[in-house]
Amino acid sequence: MSSWFNYRFHDEEGNVVFLRGKENIDEHIASGKYSQRLEIAYRFKGNETTHLPDETMLGKLDNLEHKFEKEFAKDGKAILALSFTGKNRRVWYVYTSDVHSAIVAINMAANVETELDIIHDTDENWEFYKNFYSKK
Repeated sequence: MSSWFNYRFHDEEGNVVFLRGKENIDEHIASGKYSQRLEIAYRFKGNETTHLPDETMLGKLDNLEHKFEKEFAKDGKAILALSFTGKNRRVWYVYTSDVHSAIVAINMAANVETELDIIHDTDENWEFYKNFYSKK
């Protein structure tokens, strides 16, 4: 079972953002296998003041995250490394060796009605992850 670090911070606009990051993934980082990073964003209508999800939406987001992890674990397709919740969206950061396979896994986990924004970048040394891990 994975362990996670958690903390909250304020973004540049003063919004509260909750961060979860996977612990104990040095082996994956050192392998050099997972050099491609995907940013997967799901937008929701949150509280008008806090821009955070209500309990029902939070359950839906956590369920979707669990489905992502289950699909990514098949054949070691990808590693879900970070999750940010705030400003009316949840963003997952996933490291993979095969972008196509990871996107297929995302599609398998999410139902057809789930609108997701996906951005791809290369991050061979996991600098984005390390930036947040160092602040825990």
